[in-house]
Amino acid sequence: MALHTLPELSFLAAALFATHFAHWENAVWIGTLDDFTLATGIVGALLAYDRFRQTGDRRWYVVSLVATAAALLSKETGVALAPMILVTDLLSRSDPRPWTQRLTGALRRSAPFFALCLLLAAAIVLSGILGRYSTDIASFSLFGRHVPRHGAGYLAWMVFPFQTAGIIPGVTNDDWLGQLFLTIFAIARILGVLGLGWLLWRGSDRQRMLALWLVLIILPYTFRTVMFPRYAYPATALFAVLAAQLAGQFLRRRPTQGWLVRAPILAFVTASVLLLYVSPSVEAFKQYARAGHPIVEAVSQQRATMAAARELWLVDPPAFSAPEVRARDRMWSQIASLVRDSPIPTRTMLWPEWQTHASENQVPPGVQVYHWHNDQLRRLR
Repeated sequence: MALHTLPELSFLAAALFATHFAHWENAVWIGTLDDFTLATGIVGALLAYDRFRQTGDRRWYVVSLVATAAALLSKETGVALAPMILVTDLLSRSDPRPWTQRLTGALRRSAPFFALCLLLAAAIVLSGILGRYSTDIASFSLFGRHVPRHGAGYLAWMVFPFQTAGIIPGVTNDDWLGQLFLTIFAIARILGVLGLGWLLWRGSDRQRMLALWLVLIILPYTFRTVMFPRYAYPATALFAVLAAQLAGQFLRRRPTQGWLVRAPILAFVTASVLLLYVSPSVEAFKQYARAGHPIVEAVSQQRATMAAARELWLVDPPAFSAPEVRARDRMWSQIASLVRDSPIPTRTMLWPEWQTHASENQVPPGVQVYHWHNDQLRRLR
């Protein structure tokens, strides 16, 4: 049996994706269904467009456009699809024509995808939803230090997905385990950048295309400093496919029997599952779940009242064990989004801070203030 036909390589990609830490929060956090639908749209659009380029059947082109629209409606990160489609067009099929002619044809075929992205951008601006990216919630730093840091950080997270020190509760930077994680993560960051550069330079057309896809899907996250690299759900899938393809290339150079391929793959899956249960991330997610579930129920009971508020404050939030105020605010914002479809400004604070606001009459009109105490949500104002 030829190694390139072994189904174990597909199993390897699926196993890596299923056990990889990078998309855990998308699976367990409240209000992150958009990452699942975004990934479905992106992968569907890329596969359909690749089929269109291989067969010439325009029905696949239509399928790709529909999937692109679905991805854009899921999350604004879908704007990365247009340049990904362009890369797919240029690298998915050998073309003897000069490079300039190939690029012109690719731009013409991918133009509708760029038009969809521009249409989404116009809709965001006209609808006023852009206002939710205020300086208090997120910031755009197109040429700042966050761009290379977050891009390299995401690649490092793919290589060494168990680094949670200083980001998620469970490990602190002061203990030896935290320092070990930080050190390995720094090494993984260097290896990730060097590995991606090597693929872009010496990889096959398919590997180069996957590497460019990975870069393009990471870019929208690097422009938002509030978006930690581990949130890119579709990028995890692309990384898993790329890793499986590299494994297949390595195995093809060393002929062997099927069971010798299955054994290390099954060992990898077993080790990954075991690591899930010893990683500090697991306890962190349990903390968030324990803190979040009761308040979700309480918010659901007062949904009608909260829907009329211009802004929601939460005093003594249950997730105060989170490492920073922004993490607490994010959790409360996700829970508060249950009360209505449009985004609603939120804020969390501790009781002394609330007392200062109340005594100085600093509560703006239309703001509803709630206090979480003894597992109950009580309205203060």
